[in-house]
Order: sequence, then structure tokens, then C-alpha cells
Amino acid sequence: MTGVVIKRRSFTNLRAFQLLGEARAARVLHQAMPKQIQEYHLVIPDVTARVCRKGVLITTGRLEGQRLIEKIYQAVELEEAVRIAALVFWALYQADICWWWGRCLGRVYPFVRSQKVHRLQSRDLLELTEQQRLQLNRVLRSKAGQHGTHLVHGDLHAGNILVDHGSMQVGLVDLELAHIGSPAVDFCALWSSFFLAAPELGQQFYRSARQLVPELDDKLLLEAIYCKLVKNSYLLVHKGLQDRNSLLADRARTLLLDLLDLSHLVDFHLFLRSEAHQHAS
Repeated sequence: MTGVVIKRRSFTNLRAFQLLGEARAARVLHQAMPKQIQEYHLVIPDVTARVCRKGVLITTGRLEGQRLIEKIYQAVELEEAVRIAALVFWALYQADICWWWGRCLGRVYPFVRSQKVHRLQSRDLLELTEQQRLQLNRVLRSKAGQHGTHLVHGDLHAGNILVDHGSMQVGLVDLELAHIGSPAVDFCALWSSFFLAAPELGQQFYRSARQLVPELDDKLLLEAIYCKLVKNSYLLVHKGLQDRNSLLADRARTLLLDLLDLSHLVDFHLFLRSEAHQHAS
């Protein structure tokens, strides 16, 4: 680690409380996560938090390396990028957690996500069929994946994984939303990172992750993954529109519509496993 990253937020911003959670999460991950995932050293940055008169300030050790998302969109070492993502997911899934760590980690994640969904529903302009709208509303009301006993990063898209091949290190950053919950959360964030770049990469990530975590085929976990993917896609459509990123908005919309058209869990399972995804081209 060289240098530091400083984040500062006012108490008028809900995310100030997320910053306090990041410092606690870093301590928990330091203890719970393996130090090695195959040939890579797994690195969690040191995070210190300080409450001042105007808000919260945290200092995070700066990690070396390239963000995994850059490798994906530069089409550099894609197979290795998929493997590293699957290893990180596995490391979180099998982390050795103590019962009281759930009290140490924040409970901000479900509140933040639900607030985002509620805000979007009030100004939703998506053109959906009646059946798609019914399915979307059912999923948005679903509690699938809201509870669990696994260590969850909470924002594990490929931009929050850093890889330094020189020192053989893999680092995790932005731990604000870490919590004890369902592994569906982290799986969906990583799967979407790959699938929205190229559908076949999503399938490759699913296959690699499933080899390490066979429980991905469990019915209850599959249902949680389906619901999380629908919600994530719904949020990404609006994020793309808000940021005027038409590519993201179009690909996320196509994925969302495809998911809403899947009427049975077995269809979704086939969707994850299929090598014929051409939806986001």
C-alpha cells in the first residue's frame, strides 16, 4: 500500500454513517477473510474513521493494482479476470465469521437499497407489458435474499476488486456496505459486471463460481439471485439514464426484460447456464 485515500462526508448525508461502517467492516474482513486465495495474496486496506464537528472522515490505505473492471472492458486476460472474481466470491462465501460480527457490521445495506428502489418506483418510465409489470412488482416486494449468515461485501462489482500481478495481490475496496447476509448480493454484482460487458463472460463467471460454490444451484439461493438480479438491473437502467450512459441503460434494460419474461425458476437456471446469451450485444 502506498499513500492514503481520504473520504469526508457531512452528517446531513446518509452516507456519513456508511463511512463509519467501512472502518468496522475493514476490521472484520481482516480477521475473517483468508490471507491467500490460491496463488494470490488477499489484501484488505487499513481504514480509520474519525468523527469531527461537521461529519465523518475516514482514511484508507491506497492499494496497488488495476481495477478488474478495466481488464474486462480492455479485454485483457479475461479468463484470469473471471477466475479472480470467482475466487473473491468464494473467499467471502466461506469466510470464518463469529456470531457477534453481525452486530459489528452495519445494517445500512438493506435500507440504502430499499430507498433507491422506492424513489425510482415513484418516477418509473419503463415501458413494460402488463405481465412484466406484475412480475417486477412481485420481485420488488419479495424478501428473497434479505437474510443470510454469510459475510457480504455489499458492493462487489468488478470496479471494487484490484489486481496487482507484480506482487500477486488481490485487494478489496469500498467496504461501506459490508454486512452479514445472502451471498446472492455479491454474486449478482459480479455476474452483472461480466454479463453487461459481454454475455458469455457472465456465463463463464457463473460456471467458475459454481465450481467453487456448488450451493449456487440451491433452489432458495437461486430465487434470491433472481430477485437481486431483477432489482440490480432495474437500478442500473435508471443509473444509465441518469448518467446519460445509453450503453449501460440499453444493456441493463434488455437484461431486465429478459429476466421478467422468465416465468419459472428452472428457466432462470437455464438462463444462467446457457452459453447462447446474445441479449446484450
